[in-house]
This record gives sequence, C-alpha cells and structure tokens, in this order.
Amino acid sequence: MQEERDICQSCNEEIDVEHLIVTECDEILCNACTAHHDCSVCFPSEHDSDSEYTPTATSYNGDGDDDSTESSEMVEEPSSEQESL
Repeated sequence: MQEERDICQSCNEEIDVEHLIVTECDEILCNACTAHHDCSVCFPSEHDSDSEYTPTATSYNGDGDDDSTESSEMVEEPSSEQESL
C-alpha cells in the first residue's frame, strides 16, 4: 500500500498527507509552515472578529469549591457546657 503524498502550499515540500494540515483558509501546510501561518481568516484580529464574546476576569481561590470554605466556617461546634446540661 502506497502512502498518499501532497505538497505544502508554503514551502512546496512533498509530505505524507497524514502530516499535512488543512487550515481554515483551505491552505494545505506542513507543521513547520503552520507555525508561521498568519492570515486574517485563520487568525482574525479583535476588530475583524464577529464574535460578541468579551472576556471577564475571574478569581480563583485554588480549592475548587467556593461553597465548602464558607459552609465549614459557619458550622458552630456545641460547647462542652451545653452538652453537660
């Protein structure tokens, strides 16, 4: 069985198809050329983007569960005086 080969549209090197990448702008590139690929279709600027997404800053306390810290602080331990009554 013969491997399929194609040519990178940037460096013109013939490479096995399994190692080529088809970009969003439909260029066929090798890994090395993909790293240097910078077009407005594949990497739109913020101004060119049609997305309404606006990133927001979020805080992360590191424990993964915001409620557990608050709830454990609010639990009152019965005092020994109340237990003896």
